[in-house]
Amino acid sequence: MLPLLIKMFLKPFRVKSNSQIKGSDRKKLRSQIAAAFPVLTTEACAELIPTKEEVSVSRLVTHGGDSVVCYLTGRDPVLLDIGGRLMPTVYTLWRHPDLLYAFTTYAPVVQKLRGGADLMLPGVIVREKDCGARAFGKLDKGQPVAVNTEINRAPVAVGWAARDSQDLYMSGGRGKAVLMVHVVGDLLWEMGTRRQPPELGAPGGEPEEEWGDDVEDGKADGGTADGEGGTGDGTAAGDGPAGAGEAGEGPAEGDDAEGTTTLSFQNLRVEDDDENPPAATEPEPAPEPPTPASMDDLLYDAFRQAWRTTAKRIELPVLVSNFYAQHMQPNSQRPLDVKKSSYKKISKFLEKMQKDGLVQVKELSKGVQSIVSVRLDHPEIRSYKVQEICRDESPEPEPDSAGPSRSKAIERVEELYIVSGNVAAVFKELKIAKGTPLSAQEVRKHLTQYVKNKELQNQNNKTLVQLDPTLASCLTNKSEGLVESLRWDELHQRCMQRMSPGHVVLFKGEPPVVKKGAVPSVELNTATRSGNKKITMVLNLPVFGIDPAEFAHRCQVGVAASTSVGEAPNRPPGTSQVMVQGNQIRFIGKLLQEDYKVPKKYIKGLEKAPKK
Repeated sequence: MLPLLIKMFLKPFRVKSNSQIKGSDRKKLRSQIAAAFPVLTTEACAELIPTKEEVSVSRLVTHGGDSVVCYLTGRDPVLLDIGGRLMPTVYTLWRHPDLLYAFTTYAPVVQKLRGGADLMLPGVIVREKDCGARAFGKLDKGQPVAVNTEINRAPVAVGWAARDSQDLYMSGGRGKAVLMVHVVGDLLWEMGTRRQPPELGAPGGEPEEEWGDDVEDGKADGGTADGEGGTGDGTAAGDGPAGAGEAGEGPAEGDDAEGTTTLSFQNLRVEDDDENPPAATEPEPAPEPPTPASMDDLLYDAFRQAWRTTAKRIELPVLVSNFYAQHMQPNSQRPLDVKKSSYKKISKFLEKMQKDGLVQVKELSKGVQSIVSVRLDHPEIRSYKVQEICRDESPEPEPDSAGPSRSKAIERVEELYIVSGNVAAVFKELKIAKGTPLSAQEVRKHLTQYVKNKELQNQNNKTLVQLDPTLASCLTNKSEGLVESLRWDELHQRCMQRMSPGHVVLFKGEPPVVKKGAVPSVELNTATRSGNKKITMVLNLPVFGIDPAEFAHRCQVGVAASTSVGEAPNRPPGTSQVMVQGNQIRFIGKLLQEDYKVPKKYIKGLEKAPKK
């Protein structure tokens, strides 16, 4: 039966009790979470309810007298137990944005939700390709759902589905879609660390037109809002994407004077993420692969050379995968690929070395082999003559690759701001149309020009800018009252917060292509599969011009582990995912930064690397 507990945290609530959760209770809670949300891996549940961090449970009594159980990790509320049903908070959904089915709405509607409105169907964005009987997936009435905006897929609210999918489709776009329970900015959110939603980019398949002046009257009308929520001046979404003021600072101010290092994006067309997919390149014929016998010799030589050089004073035990990647690979005249040898696996090769009495290998933990001892005085090692490693460092394909690199070379990643309906009036004065992409430096330059043209700089205090009616209507909210002036930095920040995010990844030899949404990060995650075996999953490689199949092969060779490329679950169709056996985040992070030149700020999950 549909719970009637809605809009519980808009008014003050009382904390009846608060206590720490014991270890055994944490295990039970993780089991409950896994049962309620099957898409979460065991590791994700453990991250949500960690073993070593502070986890507590609070019993809350709402303004209406209803009792709710709230679980907190640190200061942040992460889960609600409402009538025996678990519901994640926005803090949890920012870690796992695909945990619940998400309705997408227009950014100004969020202000109405904060004011106590439910999400109405006229304010729900249905992608053109999803129109039809499956427009709302397979929802049941009363199912927990999330709400995000067309400029950021990070959820801003959670609630109950007001109807099932069939009823939502048959309603003709009228009535309620979501009965709100919790929204960013309410008192439950204030109970935590009060973080703003992270920038996760626009939801897949966002509408072709940006929300603008036509949104406020119709689609932005939540239908049940009280008071002023969602004003008609397009300022309801004043908070904008989190961190927009700091993101994409662009080139240094001094670069503009030279006129050589600053790239203007003002005349470029903005493309959606699904436009212009990379053209398939015809691979060149591969060179003759090495025979198993020759690869066997390369492995044996690299093994012996490693013990005579880099691994001579290594601390044992050492993981087999680390020994292969850090000592055997660098000590080979040619790139090693154990799969092209007669052994097929590095464990089989070391098993042969153990039989010959050179090393001793043991399984110190389930499924993970380590070298525990070595006989450096063995004749095969002692008599081996160290060779000088002279690999050709020219950028040519490896002998075992399928031709030249199919990935692109990154020159630069630039975060942009697209002129939206919220600020169109300001830029219209400067002959800049809505939808024009600008760098942070260009935004500052144009705002400075506007202030200069209108003579708005305060003559007594040069750090302040007087707001004319246009700036005031675009950059302030009615709830702030009369704002007469702003500091220069605040003026720039507010303007960029009210613009839509965009980005461009510049590749060598290719013209720049501007995309909507913030720069998606390469996502690194680990999961546990049957038999307690870990795998590493890599997402969003094509954003940075990286071919997934080529990347998987480099991981396979680099760490001597099996890899695969497939479609990512719970992602838009066509999203590829690279999976690598074991926790290989340290190797993958280094490969992305050093070889593919992906900036560290756009790699998410590096902290999940195993501790040394």
